[in-house]
Amino acid sequence: MTLIQGHKGNCLHQDATSKHHKHFQSFQIKTHDKKTFSLGLNEVGSSDAASIMSSFKNIISDLGQAAQNEPEIVSHLTCSIVSTMSDQGAANPLFYQQLKAFKDSLLPDIVENWKNLDNNTQAEMAKMSSFFCKMHIFVNMASEVDKCLPVFESNICNGKNTYAFEWKESGSSGITRTASKALTLHGCEKSGVGQHFRTHLKERDIDNKLITFRGHRFNHLFYAAGATYHHLNDVIDIIESLADPNDLLKSISFDVREKAFASGIRALGIIDKLITGPFWRIIETSKNILDLNPTLCHLQKKLQELSVDASPLLAVELVFEGVEVHRDSIFDSLLKDTDDPVSEMYTQMALELCAGGMLLILERQAKDQLPGGKFYEPSFRDQIHGISVPTTNTYSERDFAQLDMLVRLKPSATTVAYEAIIMWSNNKTSNWLSKLSDTDRNKVIDDAREIEGKEKEILSLKIHDSRGDGVFQTVPISRPSQPSVILLGTSNTESIDPRISPDYSVHKITAYTLDETDKELQKLESEPNIIVLHSLTNKLMNKTPNDCVDRMTRICDDIRSRFHNIKIVISLPTPRSDSEDHNSNGQLITILMKTKFRGDDSVILCNNSNLVYKGQVMSRYIAHDRFHLTPDGTAVLASNIRDCIDKALNLPPRSTQGRTGYGRGRPYTGRGGRGGRRGYGRGPRK
Repeated sequence: MTLIQGHKGNCLHQDATSKHHKHFQSFQIKTHDKKTFSLGLNEVGSSDAASIMSSFKNIISDLGQAAQNEPEIVSHLTCSIVSTMSDQGAANPLFYQQLKAFKDSLLPDIVENWKNLDNNTQAEMAKMSSFFCKMHIFVNMASEVDKCLPVFESNICNGKNTYAFEWKESGSSGITRTASKALTLHGCEKSGVGQHFRTHLKERDIDNKLITFRGHRFNHLFYAAGATYHHLNDVIDIIESLADPNDLLKSISFDVREKAFASGIRALGIIDKLITGPFWRIIETSKNILDLNPTLCHLQKKLQELSVDASPLLAVELVFEGVEVHRDSIFDSLLKDTDDPVSEMYTQMALELCAGGMLLILERQAKDQLPGGKFYEPSFRDQIHGISVPTTNTYSERDFAQLDMLVRLKPSATTVAYEAIIMWSNNKTSNWLSKLSDTDRNKVIDDAREIEGKEKEILSLKIHDSRGDGVFQTVPISRPSQPSVILLGTSNTESIDPRISPDYSVHKITAYTLDETDKELQKLESEPNIIVLHSLTNKLMNKTPNDCVDRMTRICDDIRSRFHNIKIVISLPTPRSDSEDHNSNGQLITILMKTKFRGDDSVILCNNSNLVYKGQVMSRYIAHDRFHLTPDGTAVLASNIRDCIDKALNLPPRSTQGRTGYGRGRPYTGRGGRGGRRGYGRGPRK
């Protein structure tokens, strides 16, 4: 903390992530002289702007308590921030506004004669600049390109790959992903042949250029597509050498022979070599974010030209003169003339489509630094603010990389322990302590030991405050016991992780039928806060819908007669495709249950209709037996149940900010992560 106090013109970095159903927020400071410090990491209830602001106040308050000078530390640290760096999440601009308002409220307390300053001087001192990470442009360019390529592929593909499940991705992206999944050492454990492919290449003295999806995020699609194109013949050779390849390999074998897909991955690889790769190197070597203005303007102009005519790329005309281009074996394969006019034409078409999509993302996400943007011709004050702003938000990403490692190594550790390890490592605290005199060092250590006793109280306050309106409230030092939930369900609930939420404890009981459910309920001795019942799906196979509803009604009446203050969550039937009659009965039960329990405040119905699209269960949610749920389907079911439990306990609604599935911020992923995107295996997505 002493180190940061001496600096002015700091840049605040912030980012958030989710691990095992917990949402973490972190902050870092980049000083004017290029030093970076981790301010802290804590657990928050959601990812909206109010929670981010509350987390920031909690962290700087903790720093002030550690320095035994809280008000002064909070004021000086906040007012030293002149710029922010984050991704372009929807909550971040609002957080920036709240942070600026907080800074404005503190300036009169730390600036002498503030009231005597003229309005222009006050405005200049209060001004802040908000910047966004340029590395995220690569991720969003890849997503946009993946949307553009199907327009090209759908018109020229020869046939449909019968070995692949339907998925919203281009064929070029699909073959890149499945090749990484099947032919790398960290790919699919069930269907992959990574070791065989490695040996196959080694025998022919060929280096394996393929990389896994895991651990590679930025620029991955473009590089991996080029590597896949480089190995197309090797992929065909190894699959043909196998006597009975599995469906994953058959799918790859079909895709690599499709000229449209081969041209697509070739185009993506050329983009990596001539555009995104050099652009990445410029981003990494630029001194600060405003130094990128000429590069961004130049890239915009080039993409405009290439979206009309991409032949210069095939002629190996450099996009960024003077910037290193990796001319390796992949480069040679990509830029070698195929002697096939049709293939050359397809590649140019794909390049032009990709350039158009990339231009759209660039103009959307770098608009502040392009002609007409507020930082395109920065004022002197903006240039001063920009000196301490790097081109990317990788400092926050690195903190989360450490957190990911710590969660795996120390799964039972507290958030405070994770925070302490990350801050000790990044801030080089041991180096600072070693430079102190023995007297000062002992005093710092003694002060830290006194603060340690307050750890639980501080953590409780921080978590409590992050779910409220930003104002501290009095809470007991000892953590109150959590609400208890009993989940009785069929085989579809067996793989739901009982750590479904940090806000309550869940005990699972397997009961395949309503009869077994009734028996298990009779065994309960202590009263839980919530009982969740997921037993209707099996019962409808041999009972009419009316019988099922009547039996469930009797079970609910029995529960309420024994436990007077209890809430009941009934999970309605999940869809199935093994029998149209069973599926129709399940839909009828849903209607009857809604009618039966309408207006009953003690019963909450968990609607699982989001497993269905236009009346049909989505293939990625149903297993091969057409009855049980896949890991993806279980994730949706778990999130539905969790939302209903939250409602029963009157917990704050889970944020839909950046929501791609269900739950606060990010979807429930269960114990084993999500299944393969086309249904191969049950491992985490590659």
